[in-house]
Amino acid sequence: MGKRVLLTVMVLWLGVGIAAIDHFKTYEEASTQIMGPRLNHMAPQGKLSTLDGTVLAIGGSRDKPLLLNFWASWCGPCQEEAPFLQALYEKYGDQIDFYAIHATHDDRRENVEPFIQANGWTFPVLLDEEGHMAEQYRIMGYPTSFILDREGRIRDQFYYEPPRLMEERIRRSIE
Repeated sequence: MGKRVLLTVMVLWLGVGIAAIDHFKTYEEASTQIMGPRLNHMAPQGKLSTLDGTVLAIGGSRDKPLLLNFWASWCGPCQEEAPFLQALYEKYGDQIDFYAIHATHDDRRENVEPFIQANGWTFPVLLDEEGHMAEQYRIMGYPTSFILDREGRIRDQFYYEPPRLMEERIRRSIE
């Protein structure tokens, strides 16, 4: 009888230990979901479609760092920033990926293509039609940008920046 009790206790402790290990493996992901994205923590992950239906992944490991820029066509600072984003993409696009995430849930989809054409954007524009990605990243205003490293950790977050400061942030992320 004593051996059965001891064996039962050991099996229970093993189960608790495995659950604890699993909990600590996902702690960072859970804290991001609860508290929102934080610098030097893993970025929220998901997938969004481009205008042509291509599905792109956000977050996780990748070959290059990633600049995420959340924007809306009616946003004045987004309109000011747009040409500089393209210029920075042309200069650094071989070293860092650019994804412009359109706030389709807060804007009109028919405004996307004219905005892209007016600003000559050649980098991917993703549609956040339901607002799930904006919710995960806790977007409170536009434009909001994040720079993710190759491992998918958030290394920088900023709002509208003058071109020189935005370029400095990008340069730091690729060094």
